[in-house]
Amino acid sequence: MIQSKKDLMTKILRYPYISSYPYLINYIKLYSKKTLSRSNSVDSWGPRFKGIDEFRKSHSLTETCAKQWAKSIDHCINQFSEMKENEEYIEVRYERLVENVSYELNRIIDFLQLKDIAELLQYAKQCISNRYVGFYKEHLSTNDLQNISYIIKPYLQKLGYT
Repeated sequence: MIQSKKDLMTKILRYPYISSYPYLINYIKLYSKKTLSRSNSVDSWGPRFKGIDEFRKSHSLTETCAKQWAKSIDHCINQFSEMKENEEYIEVRYERLVENVSYELNRIIDFLQLKDIAELLQYAKQCISNRYVGFYKEHLSTNDLQNISYIIKPYLQKLGYT
């Protein structure tokens, strides 16, 4: 299991259902289909890249997730390459955020020029944790890591992780 039941329930209770109505309907359809078919396979969820359904038929769920991540990163890299860093966007890395919540949040707050953020800072300090950094190492087998390496390695290199 990737997350605790408590974490899942918290996400469910805080989920913005109204603004995410189409995604919610799609999720309910997929979940119902999976439940009624008594199958252990999952179609897909999250960002949908062109050809995802065909890709999923011939690749594992782990590989599909890696491909979703890679496509999302590729899109971001392309979009940000046309923008000025620290003027039009700032880079926020997950690892830095969870290790130094106050510093990173203050960077974000300064960039967005937000005011009256005491409540936001309090909430973030309570909820943001570094417990999931490296979590994949406990939940992906060596075989899974080898199978996704060809998908994620180029992007990890572009982002300076290898």
